[in-house]
Amino acid sequence: MSSRIIRNVFEMERIAPSVCTLGFFDGLHRGHRLIFSTLREIARRQNLATAALTFTNSMPPGATTKNRAGFLTDANTKAKRMTGLGVEHVVLQTPGPEFFSLSPENFVADILVSRLNV
Repeated sequence: MSSRIIRNVFEMERIAPSVCTLGFFDGLHRGHRLIFSTLREIARRQNLATAALTFTNSMPPGATTKNRAGFLTDANTKAKRMTGLGVEHVVLQTPGPEFFSLSPENFVADILVSRLNV
């Protein structure tokens, strides 16, 4: 299995049919590891690729340093650990207006279906 880290979901090419998890995944604790284990099992049973959509440690629009908690893991380390846990396609998205302005319907159609191929 080869893994890759994708830096911008809007610029990525469509991947092979996949099962995907979404989340911030800071710290990659036991609960996260269970999610990735389940992801791998579903992918194995259905012959799918594994994918995860997560975020860099950049602050989202409107956030200030006053209301931001500290991060447990830097974004690059988090992405590398996720590939080490068997995630083939890690999308490490920087939060920004383009991403957060997507409607729920467009997120499903443009990101989950058209790019992550779920």
